[in-house]
Amino acid sequence: SEIEAARSALLRVLAPCLHDSWDRMAMTLPHTRLAVCAYNLVSVSESMLEILNRTVSLHMSKSALVIGPLQQARIALLHALNRLDDMHRDASYAVVHLSGILHSTDAMALKAMARQLKIEFDHDDQDIKSSFRDNIAFFLKVLREGSLINQPLIIVLEEFELFTRRTKQGLLYHLFDLAHSSSDQVAIICITEHSDVVSLLETRVRSRFSTARIIIKPRFPEPDHLLMSMSRLMTLPPSLPHCSRSFIEEFNAAVGTIFDDIQVIKLIKTQLEFGLPIWVFFDMLFHFIDNLSTSTPDPKMFLQCSNMIVSDPLTLTLQSLDPEDVLIVFGMLHLHRRDIGQCTFEMVIDVWETFKKRHTDWQFPSYSIAYLIKRFERLVESQLIQAEYAHGSCLRLNSLKRFQRIALANEADDLRARLMSFKNGYPAWLEQWMETDAAAVH
Repeated sequence: SEIEAARSALLRVLAPCLHDSWDRMAMTLPHTRLAVCAYNLVSVSESMLEILNRTVSLHMSKSALVIGPLQQARIALLHALNRLDDMHRDASYAVVHLSGILHSTDAMALKAMARQLKIEFDHDDQDIKSSFRDNIAFFLKVLREGSLINQPLIIVLEEFELFTRRTKQGLLYHLFDLAHSSSDQVAIICITEHSDVVSLLETRVRSRFSTARIIIKPRFPEPDHLLMSMSRLMTLPPSLPHCSRSFIEEFNAAVGTIFDDIQVIKLIKTQLEFGLPIWVFFDMLFHFIDNLSTSTPDPKMFLQCSNMIVSDPLTLTLQSLDPEDVLIVFGMLHLHRRDIGQCTFEMVIDVWETFKKRHTDWQFPSYSIAYLIKRFERLVESQLIQAEYAHGSCLRLNSLKRFQRIALANEADDLRARLMSFKNGYPAWLEQWMETDAAAVH
């Protein structure tokens, strides 16, 4: 039917604003252009394109550290790659995409790179798993001596901070050594939300880490810009298969009334004032489009869908936490249950270590203290944790930070209840810890 055709077309246009996967084939240039404009990422995408173009057209090795939300960085990068394809239609280059979450070991990451570049190891899988050194040497030899050396290579490392946590950082060393060489044509794009990730690099890796920095600054969009972007994403093109001209005109006219409605404008402005992330507004559009059943949608329908999506800022902050962040917060909740309102980072780590010793049969991740301190700093910045400042308004030096007194910024029982509602999305070890601690409360 016409409404189904319209729904499919609108969801394709909206996909770049929502997607959480690396799917270049589904993200065409017109679609990513709309998404980049909606998120106000034009300058960020231009900076990425400049770096990629140097590698593809001038055959220069270059790398960049992109600091900002993963989704927005991915949108800007996909648009830059689409524009690169458009600029160099006859150029041949390869793109490798690695994720710090999906490729949790250097061996897994190396196999993923080999698979994406269609490189076959000349020995069986058992050897691949047992000797990373031999395989990385073979991999680099194929790159430098085989046919792949004649074409530029673009490597994307998402969740870059997770690569820095690995012992010896072998993969990072060899990749940046490859980009450091003047004879190779390699661009490395590292994406992270942590501005101090360079401090987690080993010395030998940092010496080869001469990258440009692209910072996606957190900015709240103007209500008029956001309303215009949402209206454009909801507008059907002049012609669409399986849709009559009269249907398209009627639908677009109805969309215009939605974003001119006083109540809709008030909702958008109010949620922006509350600091709601921009992606939530596109999530509203997704649910609205997905529930379309008429050619004349009205403001009331949009407001009903919006009320199902909008959450308070604290819930959104908690939903964005990584397991390491929840570990720290839940350690503080455990101490609060023991009537220890103020504590220190060192006390939280002691709680974590004690719990691991009591459950040696469980599988726990290995986090370094330096990495957990970085996560602790992030929690202070997000105002989930309050630090007691003796002088000034910043955290103490690293040598004293572990012993600085801290407290939860929100009511403990409310935090515990909210985190427990998200526990099914956490790793098994964290879910088990939360359930064990909850049982002790009761």
